Amino acid sequence: MKTRVLHYATGRDDKVIATYKDVTFINRHVGWYVDPKDERHENRDNIAIVERVDGICFVAEFLSRNAAFDKEHLAAVAAEAFNLRAAMQERIAQKQWIPLTYVAVYEALGWNARPLKEHRAYMRALRTAETRERQRLLCERERRRRQAEERERLEALLRAEKAFRDGDFIASEFFIGLCGKYGIKIHPRTLGTLRKQIAQVSPTRIQCKNSYVRTPSADGCSGLIDRLTKELQ
Repeated sequence: MKTRVLHYATGRDDKVIATYKDVTFINRHVGWYVDPKDERHENRDNIAIVERVDGICFVAEFLSRNAAFDKEHLAAVAAEAFNLRAAMQERIAQKQWIPLTYVAVYEALGWNARPLKEHRAYMRALRTAETRERQRLLCERERRRRQAEERERLEALLRAEKAFRDGDFIASEFFIGLCGKYGIKIHPRTLGTLRKQIAQVSPTRIQCKNSYVRTPSADGCSGLIDRLTKELQ
């Protein structure tokens, strides 16, 4: 039957409007309507659960069709509508969120809606504080992760430096890092060669990524190896 129902305005969470909906009532206190309806898949319909309190109807929640008609849940909804004030007091005591439609029905019935509004403001502030704390913890976790990575990078660079001093091979990425550490500038073309073609470097040899080993040539790497060797002496 066509019934005037209080519900959220489309796309808004801060405004409640009243329009006529085709509500099917299950009992004196509870009804439902489809919003929206899925023409192809009925089980995907969004079901609006409607409570009726002293002739005022409002949307209490939206559920999938599969969950909307659970008998125990509908009985709980009916019990809430039967004694709405006590139900709201319990929600407030348990720090549960109260939708704006409940505030609207209080006002429509001439009841004092101030406790509900204050609770919504409190819960909103609490959620904001929790969100900020989560963000702070995430930032702190990210900061610690970056610090750990930097420590690992520096330790690996120190190991590579010792290996290079001892005449051993080090990965090209560590060779680049050591050049940066000691202020040795690398020409962009040489940097590209080191990253794309060179696997490892020692004071006397270069290992390419295709696995063969050669002595440094005039491709730019030779001068860098000589300069780094002198810096480490």
